[in-house]
Amino acid sequence: MAVTQIVLHIGAEKTGTTSLQAALAKNADRLLDESSLLYPREAPLAAGIAHFGLAAAFLDAGQREFAAPAVTQLAELHEALAAEIARRRPRITVLSAEHFSSRFQRPQIEALARFLEPYAVRIVYYARRQDEMAAGAFGTSLVAGRRDWFDIDAIRPGEFYYDHCQVIDQWAAVFDAANLRVRNYGDVAEMGLIEDFLTEAGVSPLPALAAVPRANRALTIREAQFLHALNQHLPTWEEALAGKGAEAFQAGGRERLRLLWLLRQDATLPDSPPLTSLIGEAESAAIMSRFATSNAGLAEKYGVSFAARRKGPMVAVRPGPLEPAVLQLLAMKGERQDAE
Repeated sequence: MAVTQIVLHIGAEKTGTTSLQAALAKNADRLLDESSLLYPREAPLAAGIAHFGLAAAFLDAGQREFAAPAVTQLAELHEALAAEIARRRPRITVLSAEHFSSRFQRPQIEALARFLEPYAVRIVYYARRQDEMAAGAFGTSLVAGRRDWFDIDAIRPGEFYYDHCQVIDQWAAVFDAANLRVRNYGDVAEMGLIEDFLTEAGVSPLPALAAVPRANRALTIREAQFLHALNQHLPTWEEALAGKGAEAFQAGGRERLRLLWLLRQDATLPDSPPLTSLIGEAESAAIMSRFATSNAGLAEKYGVSFAARRKGPMVAVRPGPLEPAVLQLLAMKGERQDAE
């Protein structure tokens, strides 16, 4: 018989997932010793600070650009999980990847349920206001190679990335709503996400954990413009799969981060507004009005409702042209490509 409960942290994206995963990974030894909580950190279960390879193993090739080019087979992952649990004998085992919620549809959720069948499963999901997710999601997609610019009209119910109620309904249908813990990210972000998650996972009393630096520095408007322009010259995941292979996409990602780092070192550039400035009062109201029905269902079925957005004037910024120094960095990329 299984000796652990699986706590599956499925997101949502843009709800502090990277910071939470970093904290769990850094404190994994202490959590196991003091709370009998296992957070696997070794391959093939873990990739970096989270369990992206596990999520990727259930997806088609076109959907798993977030994972390493070589994806481990499910049978090997199942064996590795069972071996780790048998060796450590934890009371709780946490598996975390935000792509469980943003990429999985009903067939993948059902396949994951079969994969975890020997274990009792608890699922933790954090929901955040859609207008607050929007700019961060756009920034993340730019870092991943997105070529089109921000489109407020694309943020609508039915879009799995944003539609919390639709996402949770599918997980509840497979795992039963009684096994879900749906939390309001806005309520817990300031109080402490890691503490809230551990409480929901069944850890008590909470151990004293080592702090981790803030992850995922937010983009500015200028940086977003730069990445948008740069991405026109780097292969998308689909192009890489159809051409030079996954490594071409990975190489493009490294180049993207290198040039973004160079841009951030240029002290001569004037300040640029944060990417959240793309969303003013009118944009915020438009997004939230579209999700009124879906969010009402979230409140009725799962007890999560969103308060009014922060007060004060919010005026959307309309990005202008790139500065010469930014264009020069793009030219450097072109010269590097020519040399190759």
